[in-house]
Amino acid sequence: ASSSAAPRMVSTAVDSTLFPPPLSCPLLAGSDFVVHSATKYLGGHSDALLGVVTASPFSDVGQNLGPRIRQVQQVTGCQASAFDSWLVLRGMRTLHVRVERQCE
Repeated sequence: ASSSAAPRMVSTAVDSTLFPPPLSCPLLAGSDFVVHSATKYLGGHSDALLGVVTASPFSDVGQNLGPRIRQVQQVTGCQASAFDSWLVLRGMRTLHVRVERQCE
């Protein structure tokens, strides 16, 4: 006799460190969360030390995981400094140009 087991939540994670978001769009492809190294592609100048975890608003797992990640971030104080945030924003202004040139 088979027993009915409760459904399991399986999450899909993508490490998008070397494949930048403009090319991959992993959240739109169904991933539950994505990890980026903002030091490399997003920052572009390797002068900021920053990582990013993004939970999907499109999946149930991402919607449940997002608030948990945010809570851990707030409780442990794992926020980027204002200067590091500015450095990454500066790099993201040229991200599309850098990706375009590297794809040529």
